[in-house]
Amino acid sequence: MQYLFGFLLLLAPSLAFAVIPSFPKNPTGETTFADFVDKVLEFNQLLVLIIFALTLLVFIWGITKAWIFNGGDEKEIANGKQIALAGIIGLVVMSGIWGILAILQAGLFDI
Repeated sequence: MQYLFGFLLLLAPSLAFAVIPSFPKNPTGETTFADFVDKVLEFNQLLVLIIFALTLLVFIWGITKAWIFNGGDEKEIANGKQIALAGIIGLVVMSGIWGILAILQAGLFDI
């Protein structure tokens, strides 16, 4: 757990310098509801990418916990395998849902 905390601590400067642009203005200078919806969709895309990255980190953590940190302990190897399996299942399910939603979006909204 301390390694994960250290890794997230290393990412802190990149998160601190992330700039979220303000709402775009239409030609009259007012913010519209469509601008708000665009920002919400951009946030959702960012959130999905973060969840994918965290799931990948869980998978990598399971592998390193099983075979690198606890190479000789059978109980810890089994625990690491379970964590890695949960990470793989999470990635497969999320990729499948993402693909289905992309197909529906392309078919229904012609994007």
